[in-house]
Order: sequence, then C-alpha cells, then structure tokens
Amino acid sequence: MAMPRTDPAAEFAELERRDREVKPRAYAQSGVPLYLLIDRLDKSPAVTLFSRPGTNGYGRRQVATAGQALRLPKPFGIALDTARLLGEA
Repeated sequence: MAMPRTDPAAEFAELERRDREVKPRAYAQSGVPLYLLIDRLDKSPAVTLFSRPGTNGYGRRQVATAGQALRLPKPFGIALDTARLLGEA
C-alpha cells in the first residue's frame, strides 16, 4: 500500500494530454493535496490549482490567466504571480 503524500506538486505542462488529464488524477489518487499546473503552451495560457484530492481525481480546480489572482491555501497562504509564471511579466 502506498503512503499518502503530503507534499504539493507543481509542473510546467508539455504538449501531451497526460499533463492535463492523467497526471492530475494520479496525483489525487496518491493523496497529493495540491497540484499546480503551469500551462504556457495552450492557446489560452493558464495556471491551474487542483485541490481536494480523491479516488476519482481532484474535487476542486481553480484556473487563472496571466494577471489574475491565484492564492494557495494555508499553510502557504500566498498569492502567485500568474503573469510571471506564464512568462508574460
């Protein structure tokens, strides 16, 4: 039996479907509490924060485009600079 993860995960998306569909589900099933996907390559670049992991994936997904606020929950409690993450600052 796998140990539940308590560390958050963050990645820059590649062109493959697995970064947007397969990985989030796998991380949620492994108990990763937060998964941050930074997608600069999509037609609409965005930063997505997945939270509330479960057996079928994450229960919550927050999407922010460059310049929009995206705050990480406690214990982090910080706002991310989405423009900078997306290479637009």
